[in-house]
Amino acid sequence: MQIFQYLGQAFWYLLFIAFIGYFSTSPAYTFMEPDQSLIKLAFNHSGKLKLACREFTAEEQAAKPKHMRIKFDCPRERSPVYVIMKIDGKLIFEKTIRPSGFAKDLSSPLYERISLKTGQYHLYLGMRDHVDTEGLDYEFDGSVTLAASQILVIGFDSEYNEFTFQ
Repeated sequence: MQIFQYLGQAFWYLLFIAFIGYFSTSPAYTFMEPDQSLIKLAFNHSGKLKLACREFTAEEQAAKPKHMRIKFDCPRERSPVYVIMKIDGKLIFEKTIRPSGFAKDLSSPLYERISLKTGQYHLYLGMRDHVDTEGLDYEFDGSVTLAASQILVIGFDSEYNEFTFQ
């Protein structure tokens, strides 16, 4: 009688293994079509401070308790970051990213995916990181060639103030 229990248990184990084995390889998943490429625009950039620091006057400092006297008042709120992307002169992406954080004092995160056919494109990227700026603070204007199934990641290097391509 116990032999039938073991055979039944082995049968169900084999059925379960076959089920998992089949669905681990089928149906086939394709991330993107063979003639497609992908541009990922992804970065975290902190906009400049919205307001400049101001120095307290002697009267304002004297009105405060001694342990709270500071020389400058520096607001923490940062400017939103404005980003624009054009491919072959056509507007693909335009967005204003608000700073994160409770006091709006952290970076502005961006992640966008743009799917394109394989080929060569004229790419224009622009970014502004201060509310008082007219025009754009940082720009890239050039050609990119996308190979089949290539993923081009575009970031921004805040140290060198330029767009990066990987």
